[in-house]
Amino acid sequence: MNFLDTFLASLQIQKIADTASDVNTVIPDILRYDTISQEDNPNLLIYAPLVNAAGTISVLNLNAFILTDFPYATMLYTENGNGRLTVNEKEYAVPEHTLALIAPDTNYTFQPTILPWKFKLIFFQYNHSPFMQLFKDKPVINMNIPSQSNVLLNLNVLTTLPVHMTEASFVSAHMALNGILSFLYFVEMQSIAEHDDAFLPSNVLKIKSYLDAHYSEEFSLTLLEKLFYMSKYQICHIFSKHLGISPLQYINKLRLTQAKKLLLTSEYSINEISSIVGFDNYSHFARLFKREYGLTPAAFRQLALEN
Repeated sequence: MNFLDTFLASLQIQKIADTASDVNTVIPDILRYDTISQEDNPNLLIYAPLVNAAGTISVLNLNAFILTDFPYATMLYTENGNGRLTVNEKEYAVPEHTLALIAPDTNYTFQPTILPWKFKLIFFQYNHSPFMQLFKDKPVINMNIPSQSNVLLNLNVLTTLPVHMTEASFVSAHMALNGILSFLYFVEMQSIAEHDDAFLPSNVLKIKSYLDAHYSEEFSLTLLEKLFYMSKYQICHIFSKHLGISPLQYINKLRLTQAKKLLLTSEYSINEISSIVGFDNYSHFARLFKREYGLTPAAFRQLALEN
């Protein structure tokens, strides 16, 4: 079943007031991803974003839109007016300039509280991405987006794609989606770190602080053993238990985040950036970067320059 059939099968509309309702009100403008043949365009298998629909919606009537057994993740950004999400009987306000990210396979309701309610709506799949860790402990991420944030530019890219999708369009959409999710991931992880560091066991906090300060240096569990008087097994076990990833995964994320910043803001060569952030093998760096962001470092930098 394609996206539109799944969407319509999952959607119910409930009147809040005695007003007419129309399912087309909340069907996003862009429903073109299901119609692109990847068999005829094999390169798209590498770059294709897993976005299923995107558009700008204006709701003029007081109706609640209920999605049940909906397998796609949802991104909702309020431009004007005010809305409300209800997930698992918990309510989340979505006022102007607020972005809500809703986990896949979540039953939820969205409705206006101030009319007219104008918002951007994006449905996507990211089941095998590290970004899905955003939903590890909660079904909704809800945050205010600064007016100068690149998130707004990326939302506009996703909701104004051309009618005829080309490989370049797919790459742009993929980059835009990754850009938004990277921002949310960074802010959420930073928030978790700020709130949770105080509750980390002292030995875990010491290891984390060391990695934060020395991520660009040579990494080895043997060195951590000597520094913290713990076995490799103990270090990996307690670190993963409290932070959800291994020390190696954590330091690689720090390195990749810094590499991404340098690709966008510096004139260092890609080999130099790989070395600066701590990778001693360029091929390994490029492979991890592509796994994290969907593009090679060279393609990422080139697309950023073109945009």
